[in-house]
Amino acid sequence: MFNTLKKHLKKSIANNGWFTRKIAGLPAGILLDADWHHAQLPEPEVIFDVGAHRGETCVAFADFFPKAHLHAFEPVRENFTTLCELTRNLPQVYCHAFALGESIEKITIQLQADSQTHSLQFQQNSGPAPSGRAEEIEVQTVDAFAQATGLKKIDLLKIDTEGFELPVLRGAIDLLQRRAIRAVFLEASLLAGDKVHTPLPAALAFLENHGFQLAAIYDQNLLPKPTPHLAYFNALFVHPRPA
Repeated sequence: MFNTLKKHLKKSIANNGWFTRKIAGLPAGILLDADWHHAQLPEPEVIFDVGAHRGETCVAFADFFPKAHLHAFEPVRENFTTLCELTRNLPQVYCHAFALGESIEKITIQLQADSQTHSLQFQQNSGPAPSGRAEEIEVQTVDAFAQATGLKKIDLLKIDTEGFELPVLRGAIDLLQRRAIRAVFLEASLLAGDKVHTPLPAALAFLENHGFQLAAIYDQNLLPKPTPHLAYFNALFVHPRPA
């Protein structure tokens, strides 16, 4: 009787667009927190959310890793306002109204029609859907911020900056060389000619040079034509011997 009830319950859930499965035995690349704990990595104490947008990932990380201090970086004013509102009841989240990159500077960012696609790599009126609007923003580096705040390590460095991931990593070169970053979680692509996402081979080459290994791929997005093919996704890199 129990098995029959379980079968009907799963079918009812599936009919409403949901899929259920036990976390135990779940393949890698489905749930970041499950993979983190399955790999027996220490509970994160410091997480950077670079390109925090409006706080979607930051809120999820706060749920996944409740003991961690999360630093969320979002330079675009409208996005930053929403980020602060969304995380105002999360005392472990610290919001910063500037970008992270390769050098400390002020720069003009060309805003896109879709707020999720703002990127420092786009020049005037370029990008997937330029809005014709721009903002001057402040850019810091991971290394400079860590030094200014006394942070000695980063357990998880998440970067979603629409193709600007490598400059962010180059701005963390001191921490990388000291093996003070345990894991990097970034958006990448395998599509030739993709100007909006960082090529996975480039990210892989850079991070392997600093001792990281590709651990899993998440949030895979497929393009249907001409035949289904993998477009962009999030990739987790882990250092096997962090300091």
